[in-house]
Amino acid sequence: MFQVNENQHEELKTLRREIKSFFAKLSCFLLPHPGMKVATSPEFNGKLSDIDAEFKKQLKDLVPMLLAPKNLKPKVMSGETLKAKELFHYIKAYMEVFNGSELPVPQTILEATAQANNLSAVAEAREVYETLMEEAAGGARPYLPADALAREHRRARDKALHSFHARKKMGGDAKAQTYEEQLIQELEEYFERLRAQNESKNIMNMIKTPVVFAAVLVLGFVVSVVADAVALGPLRLVGHVLSLAAFVMLSIWGYSRFTGHLRDTSEQLDKIAMTLRNYIIQNISPSGRLPEAMTTEDNHKRE
Repeated sequence: MFQVNENQHEELKTLRREIKSFFAKLSCFLLPHPGMKVATSPEFNGKLSDIDAEFKKQLKDLVPMLLAPKNLKPKVMSGETLKAKELFHYIKAYMEVFNGSELPVPQTILEATAQANNLSAVAEAREVYETLMEEAAGGARPYLPADALAREHRRARDKALHSFHARKKMGGDAKAQTYEEQLIQELEEYFERLRAQNESKNIMNMIKTPVVFAAVLVLGFVVSVVADAVALGPLRLVGHVLSLAAFVMLSIWGYSRFTGHLRDTSEQLDKIAMTLRNYIIQNISPSGRLPEAMTTEDNHKRE
């Protein structure tokens, strides 16, 4: 059955070669025809009464061969024992193939096997990446600076790609390349989520906005006190307005952060605070720079 000869179609040759290379031991069980009602009736829904008696008789021999405790052994493919979640990819792929109304051709089954094989390699590589990144910057880990997080990302991504390349895959290099690109995209998406989670741990980011508004409030108060001392009424009014505006914005921002309401307004206040902060940096700070801890967001933009 698995012998390859020159008269066979190229797809049949490929199917035989790959099956023989992936399985150490092969056995076969041929079932009889299940009956015309199964094959032709659009109303067939799997009822045993509609299946031919000879087919059901042979099933009694086949099922123990597959599911008897003594025959239940770990599945091995390409010299590697399949894990339960990897076997799930194969079962899912075969279900999609056999779910149609027509009997699938060998090439369709081969493609389904290649798809499941590559998806299994992607899942294993993704697990390698996620495990390493969780150890470096997971939910229970403290904040990690942006450059250190990027280094961990590159290290974990390289190990994940090595895991993907080390797995023997069906379908040829072109199909493997497609799934490698899918893997890289999934890793980058996971990294973006992890980076956002990591930023939420940065205390400096959390206090930027209230610090700016508190500074404006204090500045307004100082201006009003000085103006009152030198009898400059208009300047004192400016100081009062600054302090009042800063107090109102700080109160709204705090209310939004603690209750989850007015989120759009809170985001606008963050932008206002960032604009004020950048203006101060560019026009007042001698170096024109903030300390490293305050420039994390800018580092992300440069990346």
